[in-house]
Amino acid sequence: MDMKRGIPIVILALLVAISPPTNTAVADPPPSPPDQTDLSFLEVGRAYLIRFPEGRHPVQLKESGITAQPSGPPATWRMNYQIDVFVVRKLGGGSWAQLEHPIDPKAATDILSARNLLANKTEVAKLEADPSKKDFLAQRRETARGEVKMTRTWINLAHALSISDPPAKQRWELKFNVEVN
Repeated sequence: MDMKRGIPIVILALLVAISPPTNTAVADPPPSPPDQTDLSFLEVGRAYLIRFPEGRHPVQLKESGITAQPSGPPATWRMNYQIDVFVVRKLGGGSWAQLEHPIDPKAATDILSARNLLANKTEVAKLEADPSKKDFLAQRRETARGEVKMTRTWINLAHALSISDPPAKQRWELKFNVEVN
């Protein structure tokens, strides 16, 4: 046996013995464990009243302005629109959840407040009895027929102040503040 040719054959034989065969099926890697959630008390598909600290609310719209007055100085005003009832759509890792909510809190407030007004039969009867409120009531009925457009957002609920069951009537909770100076 020629030594020059024998050494490479031995090394090749060792490499073949050590390396795994390439023509065998490789099993799928074990599935990674699902993300652990801190929100196991929440149910997917259920609505919750979720409160956030001021300045950290994920679905809030603030407006302000100055309005001229017929007599006297102009009035300044501020409005804060926010939705506090969310539907849980998915739970993520840690304290993350995908929540469903209206895209535009101002439009949702307008539509839902019109619906709430029309659901109050006593108030509707008063408005119908006053001829000067006919146009206002017609406008509220038109607004109530509007669609509340929804979206879904991943939100870190570690920032929530409280998470509780929504009001008994299962209505979207509206919150808007008006300040006139």
